[in-house]
Amino acid sequence: MEISIESWWKAFAGKTSDLSLLFQNKADWDLPGWMHTHLNAIDRRLLWEFGPGIPSGHRLVITPETDHHLRPLVDQILAAAPKLPGWSFHPWRLAEDRIRFDGHDTLSATMADAILARFHAPLELRAVVAEVCREHIHFAALPGMRPAKRERWLRGKHFAVHLAFHRADCLGSHGKLELYEFAARAHKALGPVPEVLVTGSDVLALGLQPGPMVGKLLAQVHAAADEAPVPMDRAGALRLLRELVEGARQDGGPPAR
Repeated sequence: MEISIESWWKAFAGKTSDLSLLFQNKADWDLPGWMHTHLNAIDRRLLWEFGPGIPSGHRLVITPETDHHLRPLVDQILAAAPKLPGWSFHPWRLAEDRIRFDGHDTLSATMADAILARFHAPLELRAVVAEVCREHIHFAALPGMRPAKRERWLRGKHFAVHLAFHRADCLGSHGKLELYEFAARAHKALGPVPEVLVTGSDVLALGLQPGPMVGKLLAQVHAAADEAPVPMDRAGALRLLRELVEGARQDGGPPAR
């Protein structure tokens, strides 16, 4: 072994505060890299997973998965685990109906990007993987989304990747595919691309100078259209845009051309 089991636990005990901050999205550091340097220095085939403790705190699973000949090593590692407040350690995932891990969407995106960065993956690939990890929880809200907001997400550039990831996520956990099938049907039923409600030219036509405010105003109109109880047409979007521009001017906002 490159490091001893005792050294691993000493390093882990000194990192628990940083881990708690990371799980609360109050810190940003390379957890996979740290685990690779420390735990996987004992044996690179060891797998690990963090999750919420029961009934509170945090858990760490250290497992050989299918490398059963490593089970004695895992038992040896866990037998040496120190008593740390708020932490529990396990050789396999616990049998539960469901594990809840608040913030796992942003944490998984951060971890995935860090792993891909270590492998010098292209920036475009890193961006797509991080997006899929960060937004995968959107599927739960998909049936209740406003029609325009749902359609905007379904028409996203990488929705096919989102859909494939969601299917794998379901099959790897509860096995239920109702949301996947709903999303697949909704995506297949999409008609022609609708007309663009408003553009930058529309904003400039109202007398504003080019600048960041143009994009902000367009985003406000599109956000309002997404949340509208009935679909917003171009005429309604232009009326809203004029109101927003006038409001911005009254608040001392963007100067006219």
